[in-house]
Amino acid sequence: MVAHDPPYSEDLPRLNAPNFYYNLEDILFEEVGKKDGLTWSVHRPGTIFGFSPYSMMNIICTLCVYAAICKHEGAVLRFPGTKEGWSSYSEASDADLIAEQEIWAAVDPYAKNEAFNCSNGDVFMWKHLWKVLAEQFEVECGEFEGGERMTLAELMKDKESVWDKIVEEKNLGASKLKDIGM
Repeated sequence: MVAHDPPYSEDLPRLNAPNFYYNLEDILFEEVGKKDGLTWSVHRPGTIFGFSPYSMMNIICTLCVYAAICKHEGAVLRFPGTKEGWSSYSEASDADLIAEQEIWAAVDPYAKNEAFNCSNGDVFMWKHLWKVLAEQFEVECGEFEGGERMTLAELMKDKESVWDKIVEEKNLGASKLKDIGM
C-alpha cells in the first residue's frame, strides 16, 4: 500500500487497503440513494481528543482507563503501537471542533453531499504523549518495545475486575470496562 502524502485533501482517492470507514461511506451512499431529497456529509477527523465518557471513537478516555489500570496494578504503561507510530507525527482533532463542523454541515445548504476533513492543526508524537500520560497517572512510562506488537485490547484483556475495583475505590460513576475502555 502506498499512503498519500500530507496535506490530505478531501478529494484524494481511496487507498487500496481495507478501511472500516470506506465501508461506512459505501453504506451511507447506498442508503441515501434510496431516498429522494436526502443529502449527506462525511466528516474525517484525525485522532479525536476531547471528553466523552462513553465514546469509543475518543481514544483519550480509553488510554486514561488503561493508565489507571496500570497504576492500580503497579504495571508499566506499555505502548501498544508500532515503531512508526511511536516516532512519527500524528494529527489530532478536537471533539468540540468536530461537533461544530457537523452542526454547520447539517444546516448549511452549501455543505450538502460533501466530504470534509476536520482538524484543528494539532500534531503530536505518541512518544511525547505517552510520557505525559504516564506522568499524569504517576506510572512508569514504557518505551516502544519492539518485537511482536501488543494491541491495547490484549493489554486490557481480563481487566474487568481491576476496573471494577478502581471504580469502587475512587467512587467513580458506575461503568463497565467494555463500555468505556475496550
